[in-house]
Amino acid sequence: MPRRFIRRESWEFGGAPPGSEETMEPRSRKRRLVSTLVFTTIFFSGASLAAVAGDQLRPLVANDSQELAADTTTTTEAQPTPAETTDASAPAAAPGFLVVKAQPWGKLFVDGKFAGDVEGSRRFTLATGAHTLRLVNGKKARPWTVEIESGKTTTREHSFLEE
Repeated sequence: MPRRFIRRESWEFGGAPPGSEETMEPRSRKRRLVSTLVFTTIFFSGASLAAVAGDQLRPLVANDSQELAADTTTTTEAQPTPAETTDASAPAAAPGFLVVKAQPWGKLFVDGKFAGDVEGSRRFTLATGAHTLRLVNGKKARPWTVEIESGKTTTREHSFLEE
């Protein structure tokens, strides 16, 4: 019958180098328990540190993606029509506000452009008028059409947990 476990005592296979007189007794149960406890503590403290650091950096990453999206937009200058020049001289209407509540989270798109991540509740400032909203969570999406009024707050909420 073949041997299933071959012990390689040589230093080439991770054994003790020649000349060392170490006994081959297994380590004590207490020592193994302490080693396990120490490595477990180190692992979970590192994991919790990474989670806290991730939560602290999340707003910065969201702001960076919004800035990058703003940087990639291009504008073309055209000659204004007489109607546009009269509108420009009139005072601009104050913006309105949109509060979106999403459970557990969602990515909000306003008029087809990414506006930001929503975890729980988040407030957005939008120009007055009609806007098309789309709240996306993975493959699930919830569309809305809202009318934003100057200086007023409009609220929309959706739970992806109930779908």
